[in-house]
Amino acid sequence: MCSKFKIFIIKLPTPPGFAIFPGVKVIFLLVFLVHVHFYGLYFLLGNITGLLVKNVNDCTVNRLSDYTLPSLLYGLTWTFAPIPGYIADCYWGRQKVISGCFLFSFIGTIMLLILESARMNFTHGYCGIVVPIYSVSYVLLALGSSGLLAIMIPYGVDQLQGAGEITLSNYFYWYVWCTFAAKMTIYGQYINYDRTASGVAERLSILGNGYIAILALFIAIFVFKFSQILNILVPVVPILNPLKLIYQVVVNAYKTRKDSDPALKMYSKRQWIDYATIDFGGRFSYEHVNSVKTLINMLPIMFCLVWIYSITNEFPYDLFIAQGAQMITTNSSVSDTQIISYVTTGLTILVMIPIIEIPWVGIKIRKILPTILSRLFFGTLVLTIAYIFACTIELTRLVNCDSNGIRYIPIEVQIPQYILIGIGSVFILANSFEFVYAQTPLMMKGIVFGVLSSMYGIGSLLPSLIYEILTQFGKGKEIQCKDTIIAIYQTEMLDQCVGKCTKSYVTFCLIIFLSMVHSVIFCIVIRRYKHWNRNRVEGDVRYFSPITRLIPNVIN
Repeated sequence: MCSKFKIFIIKLPTPPGFAIFPGVKVIFLLVFLVHVHFYGLYFLLGNITGLLVKNVNDCTVNRLSDYTLPSLLYGLTWTFAPIPGYIADCYWGRQKVISGCFLFSFIGTIMLLILESARMNFTHGYCGIVVPIYSVSYVLLALGSSGLLAIMIPYGVDQLQGAGEITLSNYFYWYVWCTFAAKMTIYGQYINYDRTASGVAERLSILGNGYIAILALFIAIFVFKFSQILNILVPVVPILNPLKLIYQVVVNAYKTRKDSDPALKMYSKRQWIDYATIDFGGRFSYEHVNSVKTLINMLPIMFCLVWIYSITNEFPYDLFIAQGAQMITTNSSVSDTQIISYVTTGLTILVMIPIIEIPWVGIKIRKILPTILSRLFFGTLVLTIAYIFACTIELTRLVNCDSNGIRYIPIEVQIPQYILIGIGSVFILANSFEFVYAQTPLMMKGIVFGVLSSMYGIGSLLPSLIYEILTQFGKGKEIQCKDTIIAIYQTEMLDQCVGKCTKSYVTFCLIIFLSMVHSVIFCIVIRRYKHWNRNRVEGDVRYFSPITRLIPNVIN
């Protein structure tokens, strides 16, 4: 397979810590392209909504509420798609499921591009949408992008397990590296969109994001070299009916296993379904009841990881770049703040991971932080410090908020917080994937990753809920100031609006409180966590990797 893709392989460097073989380069090229496709769609949808807001008066039939149903369907589908996706993965095999995800993404992206191209009127502005058609395209996009992102994790691990001296830590660190490299690549297109945000250039830039996503999709399909791409309609239809799929799989597996294994005859049908678990190899099998207890045991840590990354990371991160507190001068635009914040955080992550993967650096880190849980706690602690540092500056600035405006902080003061956010994100993202994969029993890996992906999806919706609560809190206050807080979430500019500084003050206090509470709760959860393999030393996750035999002792 790899010999046919030398044009791509030669241009890709081998990550430090890996054996030199072409499979690594192909896998990470594929991960990079899938994330380019995802972020291309992400900015495409975001730019469409932003342009719709800017041109809301251009056309009487053009209303932001038209996007309510498509956006809601997109969010719900993206959140819950991984669970039936993993079940389908076990029933049909990974190649067919990934092919189905590619097909969904391809159809959805093409539909959206055609719709947007047809709807763009360069003379009279941006006019209304056909909600049902847009809803279908959004659902297809969510199915494809969510499935691809979720399946890429176990797919890469499975493909690279026997390829050489490779560790889970290596894989997940470089998975995060590919994710942010793709994000920074697409963000260059977003910067161009923001800098040329007028007329035809603005609308063409929106379509540019979609074309980038399509190009990445084509290249990824070429790298995958699916021989069954034309036969993909066979598994696609049942995926659209997940309830029927789950019922058929469970009932058929129950009948087969019960007939062949006398030990299962003591259990009723209901009991067997409750404890049925999924194997990555494409089959259902019965595992001891402790498997379910293991999942319950892991949920507190999984919840803490979602909490720190989705609530106390995404929410204040968006808050900082939106409300203009980090502007270099009072005349700087929000786009300058976004560029500096994203570039600083992204470069920190992109530089940190290669440094960590240098052998002597990796050994030193693993001596200081020998377990996955210790590295997760370190990431949590760094993020907490970053938010306390940033929020303290914001609180100091907002104390003097009045009708004359607010004081702006030099960007040199803000850059350290972005660096700390980048460092904390590296340790949390990479080690959270490694922890879940290493600690989940073999038969449960698929469903647990599905649950984790859905939890992150739910967590990404919580910042908006917090903002809405704070919006209600800010109403009726008598403070006025020039504060553009959360302008990206509003349909109007927030200059001279009522109560925003009070809301900002409460928001930053809330972020500090949540961060500190999370650190305490995470300490308690870690101390109480019991590993699923009681024959191993509790408190040390590193022994539970399914490919431990491939991990050099000096690294472990």
